[in-house]
Amino acid sequence: MRNELSPREMVPFLRNLVVIRIIDEGKDYEYRIVGDAFVQALGMNFRGLRLTEVEVADPAYGLATRAAYEHVRTTTQPFALRGWVSPSVPSLFSYHETAFLPLGDKDEIDHILVASSFTPRAIYGEEQQELGRVLPQSWNSSI
Repeated sequence: MRNELSPREMVPFLRNLVVIRIIDEGKDYEYRIVGDAFVQALGMNFRGLRLTEVEVADPAYGLATRAAYEHVRTTTQPFALRGWVSPSVPSLFSYHETAFLPLGDKDEIDHILVASSFTPRAIYGEEQQELGRVLPQSWNSSI
């Protein structure tokens, strides 16, 4: 259940989480919590936005995202995927592994928890310094 989760208890990995509220049986989705790893990976902070707004800004991303959310909402089952971050996105990361987890009861999902692991892309010079500044210390050994 979503009400059993507390952002305070998720602090060590909150940067890699997104919590989405399902609106009107999937007609829309609202981004309630957006970790900063997602902001860096996607080049935009979706917090407070609805998926319909994201779809206007980036239709291809919106279409793929809606498909994943709808799958989780209608099946009430977790869903996972992995792949490359689009080169068209100004991202510090190149690859992701993502899990979509339904939150609610067995019959009705009211939120989706998204957890992702991102791989920093290989960069050099000034960009490398910027990556070292924004990533957690535990990631800096891989730069």
